Amino acid sequence: MADIHDARPPVKVAGVGGGIRVRFDPQAARGALREALDHAFQDLGRLASGAKVLFEAESGPPDPVLVRAMGEYLSARHRIGSYSAAPERRPEPPRPPPEPSPDGPAECPPPGAAPREDGSVVVGGRVRSGQRVVARRHLVVFGDVNPGGEVMAGGDVIVLGSLRGTALAGQPENARAIIFALDFRPTQIQIGGHVAAGFGNSPGKVPEYAQVENAGVVVEDYFKNHPFARLPGIDHR
Repeated sequence: MADIHDARPPVKVAGVGGGIRVRFDPQAARGALREALDHAFQDLGRLASGAKVLFEAESGPPDPVLVRAMGEYLSARHRIGSYSAAPERRPEPPRPPPEPSPDGPAECPPPGAAPREDGSVVVGGRVRSGQRVVARRHLVVFGDVNPGGEVMAGGDVIVLGSLRGTALAGQPENARAIIFALDFRPTQIQIGGHVAAGFGNSPGKVPEYAQVENAGVVVEDYFKNHPFARLPGIDHR
């Protein structure tokens, strides 16, 4: 009965970049290697002429003596242009696991979160339960903030969708920040050091925003008293 190892082709040929890669079995006999090389390069025909050949062993670094023997054989028989041995592939060392944060679970923003140079963050998608997005300045979410999701910013929090999770604006001490949502039904909000919860009376599906007024958090209808009127106008020079 033939050995299963003998049934495997000792040489595999494939195109790579501008040349040809020859992957060979370093345990195969030289006669078997030459026969397999002849068969493979005859199939290549004119493509073999002048080609750059890269030899790669199936296991371990290529034997330079064997590489030279195969390269000279192909140069004489099939007129290849040049040959060389592939460098040994070294596995990357394992990365150490991240150290646990003393402040609790690490941030897990959605894939669409895009920080900007000024410290603001724009999120293109939904913030799901268990995800936490933090922005040094303003935070804009083009989507919903689900229950269990948390968004926090040093400036304003703008949710162009449904806010049903937790939102913190003006962190840590900016009480002039606002929290805006097209559908304002948060679990809890905080602006600066002012915390508020329990928004069951909100009509929902109505653009609203929260701000600090008289040392307390109030929720306003955006269409009746929009907050951006307080911003200064553009100074044309």
